[in-house]
Formats: sequence, structure tokens, C-alpha cells
Amino acid sequence: MNQIYKYFMIPFENVPKDPTYTVWFGTSSQGGPGVTWSTVRPESNTDTTWVVGLTADAPPSEATIIGSSTKDPPPPPPESSTTNLSDYQQTFAALLSSRGAS
Repeated sequence: MNQIYKYFMIPFENVPKDPTYTVWFGTSSQGGPGVTWSTVRPESNTDTTWVVGLTADAPPSEATIIGSSTKDPPPPPPESSTTNLSDYQQTFAALLSSRGAS
């Protein structure tokens, strides 16, 4: 049986220094709209810093579940052309759903 990985968004300030789950930090692109992702933690939080986590275990209590994947290893979050967090969550969830995830 395939492992189920859960993607979630979590506030920057709730990500521990050494999380037990995979984390990507999204920041607004310079010179263009949208968000780009990195596994390197920014030195400080800004209003435009988003965090997507991934775990096969229970996500942190502060997390908002986006969806799940059974692909191993799971892909990183897709690049975004929007800087609206709600729109991104819906787009990402739809992408996961289209790949047969939930």
C-alpha cells in the first residue's frame, strides 16, 4: 500500500527551527507576480512568506490541510502566479485532486 503524504499550510512563526516534516518557504517573486518556493528558511518573516509542509504523520495542530498525495517522493508545491493565499490553496488542492490525490 502506498504511503499517504499530507500537504498543509502553516504560519511561518509556527514552524520549528528543525521541523520533523518537509517544509518549503514561498516568497513573492522579484520583478514579477507570483510566489517561488525554496527549502531554505528566510531569515525573517514577511507578509508575503508562505509555508507549505509535507508529512506522512499527523500535521501540526496549527496547520491547514491542502490535500494529499501518494506519489513517492511527493513533488514540491507548484509555482504560483497569484499572491492571494486563498486562491493558491484552492489551485494547489485542485492540482492534487487532478493527480488522483485527495
